[in-house]
Amino acid sequence: MYGQPGIPWDFYLLTFFHALFVIPVHIVLFRWRAKEGYTSFYAKDVYVAKD
Repeated sequence: MYGQPGIPWDFYLLTFFHALFVIPVHIVLFRWRAKEGYTSFYAKDVYVAKD
């Protein structure tokens, strides 16, 4: 696994699980920020799209 050239599999697994953890956190954060009245266009866009 580690002797081959290229990107090792643990990098893919780390990226995959990191994405699984980070994406829901950002969705909740954007929804909360939009609900609190922040003027971020991206936050309001995500909030409207989810609801």
